[in-house]
Amino acid sequence: MHQRRPKPSPLTVEETASPPARLHRTHDRHAPNPHALGYRVRELRALGGPGLTKTYELIKTGRLQTTKIGATTIVIGDSFRRLMRGEN
Repeated sequence: MHQRRPKPSPLTVEETASPPARLHRTHDRHAPNPHALGYRVRELRALGGPGLTKTYELIKTGRLQTTKIGATTIVIGDSFRRLMRGEN
């Protein structure tokens, strides 16, 4: 005869809940400061800005101003805010 396996104990909500999904990956866990002087390209999406492809297109056409720090492209904060207000 087969022995019955004991029933597993019910899981608590904490054990069954999945970790919160992060929609856009940034270098730190906190949302970017909306008043910052500059942003990494990937941080713009977390602020409601365009995705990567559109951001690079806006940089290429001159609608977003950037600077480089090493290999990192930094979008000038005022340029991003003007774009979001529709002033570009």
